[in-house]
Amino acid sequence: MSPIKGANARFIPTLQANRYQTNEIITSVKTGKEGNLRRYRNTLRVTVFIVIFPILTVIPVFQSTPGR
Repeated sequence: MSPIKGANARFIPTLQANRYQTNEIITSVKTGKEGNLRRYRNTLRVTVFIVIFPILTVIPVFQSTPGR
């Protein structure tokens, strides 16, 4: 009984470690995808800001200048 118990005691932690590793890999893949989406959204926001902000600053200048 004791050798079987010892083998099981040796085998169960490896199963738990493998399960933990696979869960960690799955969560890292999920967070990586979410991180890429978040990064993509941030870059989109930054580019939209870079494109729109000069337009918003330039239009009042052109409207305020007389003789045009």
